[in-house]
Amino acid sequence: MKNLTITLTASLLGITGSLWSPSEAVTINSCIPDVVPNGTCLSDATSYRFAIYSIRLCRDNPFPTGTAAPDFTRAGCGTVFESSTPFEGNLSDGTALIFPSENRNISDGTYQYITIVARNFASYSGSFRAGATTWRTKGSITGDSNVVTTAGSPIEQTDTGTSWTGGDGNGGNPYCTNGGGTPSRCELSYNGNISSGVFTNSALSATSGAGVTRIVFTQNLSSPVTVQAGRENTIRVLAKTEVTGNGIAVTTIFGAPFTFNVR
Repeated sequence: MKNLTITLTASLLGITGSLWSPSEAVTINSCIPDVVPNGTCLSDATSYRFAIYSIRLCRDNPFPTGTAAPDFTRAGCGTVFESSTPFEGNLSDGTALIFPSENRNISDGTYQYITIVARNFASYSGSFRAGATTWRTKGSITGDSNVVTTAGSPIEQTDTGTSWTGGDGNGGNPYCTNGGGTPSRCELSYNGNISSGVFTNSALSATSGAGVTRIVFTQNLSSPVTVQAGRENTIRVLAKTEVTGNGIAVTTIFGAPFTFNVR
């Protein structure tokens, strides 16, 4: 069996913050060091914790628009990792993770999509420095801000998602290209990467509200990946924080939508 090394080099995997809370393609540039943004830019994170139940590579999209649940068989998916006990850890330090071979079931071939099934929450922390001031996550949101400038380390904030369109299902999500999203589904075009996020129950049926326990992420890879015996494939989760400011002060630090790079 080929050895798939999963390297999660996350600054901040973005199922949280600004992703729940642009209906067109979005491009956000990296932050300029030591300059408070007047708008939103991408920066790194201090920590990021996520619970992953499965990772699959697929020949076709297993969860296209209009479907109520993913069909991994129809899409020709191969399993890289799957467990009823999710993998959990700080994914911001770039640690190489090699999942046990007994959990893998993937055939040689070319794959165009990657799909991750995870819990519907993430915990993260981050900071941004400009001049003599450092803004850091404080672990919660008060008013319109989740940062403080007092001395100390960034505090992890846990965000849970149950709807892409707000509690009443009527608020359009500016990141979702499918008309602002539906309560359960968000299509996303972010920095040139095409992906989707669907809230589901434990049986992976699309839902929203109190029944949500999972989220299914699917990305159309910019280049297909070839899996073959004796060849090591690396999956990197590339993610950042979105730092938002008014040119004078940073107001929020949230998780940016993440992307995958598979080689």
